[in-house]
Amino acid sequence: MAPKAKAGAKPKKKAEESSISVTACCDVMKGVAPTPGAKVLSKGEACIGLWSRALEGETVREEIFKTGMAPFLLSFLEKASTEDKYAVMGGVQALARSEKHVAEIINNKVIVHAVNMLQGDHSRSKLPAAQLLSLLACRSEYSIKVADLALPSLLHVIMGEEDGWAQCRMTQHHVLLAIKSLIENTVGENPETKHLRRMALIELGIIPVLVGLVSYMPRMPPPAIVPAPPPVISKKSAKASKKSKTSSSGYPQGRKDAIATVAAACLRFLALCPEFVDGLLGSGSLQPFVSALHSSNAEQSAYICGILWEVCAEENVATAVEECGAVPALLHVASKYLLEAAVKKAGKKAKSDKKDDKKKKEISSNEPPPPPNYSEIAVCNATGALHHLSFLDQAKLKTFENATGSLWNVGLDSNNTWALREAGAPAESGRALDQDYDADPGATFLTQAPKSPAPSPLRKLF
Repeated sequence: MAPKAKAGAKPKKKAEESSISVTACCDVMKGVAPTPGAKVLSKGEACIGLWSRALEGETVREEIFKTGMAPFLLSFLEKASTEDKYAVMGGVQALARSEKHVAEIINNKVIVHAVNMLQGDHSRSKLPAAQLLSLLACRSEYSIKVADLALPSLLHVIMGEEDGWAQCRMTQHHVLLAIKSLIENTVGENPETKHLRRMALIELGIIPVLVGLVSYMPRMPPPAIVPAPPPVISKKSAKASKKSKTSSSGYPQGRKDAIATVAAACLRFLALCPEFVDGLLGSGSLQPFVSALHSSNAEQSAYICGILWEVCAEENVATAVEECGAVPALLHVASKYLLEAAVKKAGKKAKSDKKDDKKKKEISSNEPPPPPNYSEIAVCNATGALHHLSFLDQAKLKTFENATGSLWNVGLDSNNTWALREAGAPAESGRALDQDYDADPGATFLTQAPKSPAPSPLRKLF
């Protein structure tokens, strides 16, 4: 007897029924007549189907390449309409993710088509074209071709105004990723070539555009979490979802914030050129660039402070930076990320102490390296920039006022007396009240220690 079906149970659907099969899409592109009763697809719909299926993984991409589909896609790209070119380019950029077969789908004509689509009036077609160029810019065998053919077009996209299309910011993000890959130092490409690209971008006026993307305002507050009815998920995925709700910097990881992070990285590499300082000062971008430190996240602050550290080595530039309010901004970054940097560093050290040497070798060979501690880098670069600014008399006064004022305020609380004394703070910072008040004349809290003093975390500051 067949087992009884459970009440309310629904029959399982096969994966092929919920999506268009690879074979059906390939037959349409090759001009094969569909089987009786099958859904009739246009070539544009077939390209969208291949685009969707190719994003599922390398196994599906391998299956598509085995059918010999690459020449048919490239041939259709030459004569397709504007709307169909959007679908074809989407399929091409999805198939170009294959490490093994990328040479079968990419040639100079494809790169030229992508550049023309970036310059065209069809806004939706710009996204797959930008995705393809950002993908190819990361590969040393195609980066030179992308730079030669697409660099002005990439700059044109981020310099243009947003046209209201929902994918415009996604396009800008991929364009900036392509520019970043073309100017950052990578193994396997001549450093002089990278330097020439940076100079060309500076001459084309990219600096104020990138500064505008970094210093966008207003920064949106973290959105209120109003959860939908919770799905049935495992404990592991529940923990992962909780971790991904908020970022460590306290700012939402939206599209504009991601664009600002990549733009800050591009500015960091452009700062390696001597012409960068003149471009930054001449375009009037210094003030918004410094002001961005008040609202930037840890990674953006690390890039911005690193640039200020380098450019402040010149006295005239340091004077201009100080006049833009850099001292309070840099102190804000240092105080904001100091504790976060120390916590991350201590967490890494605690994890490493628990593992044996053999396990360390196994993990290092299998797992990728940990991400950079941008909080620590931001603090290091901010203090380095303050070091250069401290050679200016005006900056010395501001830095001293902020530092001594902070210590004085801390010393007003008798609970902090021993911590300040152990950290090596001057005795004046512990004098809570002046002699004119009703406290003991000249009494300082630094002479009174608690019964069981704890190790002071302020020692690292002196």
